Order: sequence, then structure tokens, then C-alpha cells
Amino acid sequence: MFFDHHLKGEPALPRITRLMVDGGSVLAEVESPTKLVTAALHSTSGSHADNPDRPWTSRPLAIEGTRIEGKAPPRDATVYFVTVTDERGAMVSSEPIVK
Repeated sequence: MFFDHHLKGEPALPRITRLMVDGGSVLAEVESPTKLVTAALHSTSGSHADNPDRPWTSRPLAIEGTRIEGKAPPRDATVYFVTVTDERGAMVSSEPIVK
């Protein structure tokens, strides 16, 4: 889809432009020429030294147009990121936030 966008003029992939935690909520802004259908927050509280084996949890986030919102990652999260999927099935992620 990336190449189809640049070479054939097809719609671009969604892009998460802003990700922040505000109080007990995680908020994200998305630029997307297509409808977003799912969003999720992925986090782990595992040690960076155990990266290949540390467990991850995922939970759905609410979509309101191009705004994503839901419960913030756990306070002990060592890494978290957000994914969105559009109506074409294209999934993209935010940059990971490493603590």
C-alpha cells in the first residue's frame, strides 16, 4: 500500500501524528484518508533485558473520527504503543514509548 500510494496515487496509509498520556487516558491523533475501524494500546511491564520473552498486553481503544482514546497504560509499563487499522485492513503503529 505504501508503494501503491507513491507510485499509483492510491490512498496513503494512516499515520499516528500525536500520542500522549493525559491523567488516566491515552490519546492519539491520526491522519487517514480512509476510515479507521480498530485501535489498540499495547504495553509491557517486562524488563528490557528480557525483551524476546517479556509478555505484552493489548486492549482496545475508542475511535472518534481521527481521535483515539482509552485507558492509559499501566504505571509500571516499560514500553507502550498504539496501533490503528483502517477499512482496507492496513495496520500502522505509533512510535514506541520507552520508559
